[in-house]
Formats: sequence, structure tokens, C-alpha cells
Amino acid sequence: MPSRPYQSKRIDELERIFKEMRSDGPTLELLWRELEHRSTHRAGQLQRNVAAARKVVGRAKSGRTPDWRDAMQTQLQLTGTDLASSQCVTRNPGSLPNRMCDTNVSGVDVVRQAEMNDRFGMLDRGEMDRLGNIYEQLRLKLLDLTKKNRMLNYTISARSKRQLQIVDEVLEEAYSKLVDDDGSFRVAHLDEPEGFPPEEKTEEFVDALEHAKVSDIDYLTALDNL
Repeated sequence: MPSRPYQSKRIDELERIFKEMRSDGPTLELLWRELEHRSTHRAGQLQRNVAAARKVVGRAKSGRTPDWRDAMQTQLQLTGTDLASSQCVTRNPGSLPNRMCDTNVSGVDVVRQAEMNDRFGMLDRGEMDRLGNIYEQLRLKLLDLTKKNRMLNYTISARSKRQLQIVDEVLEEAYSKLVDDDGSFRVAHLDEPEGFPPEEKTEEFVDALEHAKVSDIDYLTALDNL
């Protein structure tokens, strides 16, 4: 067996191995040795996870019943470092600071994050891989600053050209008609039409109007107040 069987593994693959084999002593030993050669933040968090798990496995092999304080400390260490690791999985160099990447998290935060991890643990591996691919593609699109990126290289099509003309020309033309030469804004009123509009000369409208004049409470009240 080579001295570093996990040398070609990515950090997310190492985290997956640890999650699946965290009670296997030989696997934890190989993970520990591999993480000794890595210096990233995630590698450091995972190494602390491995160290805590090795203590648990070592106590189980020795048959010693751990003191409750040791058990609580180990549990908080495992859960707390898992918390920081899980919160930092999506972080990349240059991303915004994440408060939860600090290992000095409170016990309440640890419990809440453990509950969230349980919910995510209900997703099967296929769904997790599918979501991971979607996130990775989106991340690459956000990082792509070349002209191939449609989010940056906007090509004007026939439809978009008309939309741009509406925004760029029609609104300016309408605004220019509403302002005077000195730039002051004015609103010109419409002249009142002569006589009654045709729709107010129909028999139906005249009958409805006459009925409203004698039955509409608001109209009669306003008429009395004149």
C-alpha cells in the first residue's frame, strides 16, 4: 500500500470518506497522515474532526468508559468542527467572511447546525450530487469574465433592440414634450369636449342617470349640503 493512498483525493472526497468511515481506526489513521500534508482551512477543520474521532475509537478499543466531561467535550468538538467545515464548504478564496467558519461557535449554534445537517442527511447521494453540480456550474458562471459569458456579453437581438428603443427614445421624446425650453416641467390639460359624449346620449345612460339622481344616497346628501 502506498504511503499516501488518499493523495489524489480532493478535500470534499476526504470529507465524504470521513463521514462514512469515522468509526474505522485504519481509515482515520490514513486520513490523518494525508491531512498532515495539507494546509488549507478545510483541511485543518477536517483534521480536527479526524483527531476527535480517533480519540473516540481509541477509547472504545481500550474498553475504558470515558468520563462524561470527556464525552461532552468530544461531542462538541466533533459537532463544532463539522459545523465550521460544513459552513465553509462553499467558500472560495476572495469570498465574503463567514462568521460560522470560526471554530469558536456557541453550543446553541452547534445544536442548530446539527439539526440542519440531519435534514440534509436525508437527501440521497444522487440528489446531493445533482445539487452539487448545479452549484458548481453557477459558481463557474459567476467567475467567468470572458466574452463567452452571456451574463456579461449581452448581444442585442431584434426583440431586445425594440425594447432598448422604447427605453432610450420614446421616454426621452415624451419627456421633451412635457418640459419647456428652460427645462421646467409642465402638464398641459386637455380641452373639454363640446356637448355631451356620444355614449352619454344613449337611452340606457339617460335612464340610469335619472334613476341615480333620485336614489343615490351619496348624491342626494351632497346635493343637500350645497
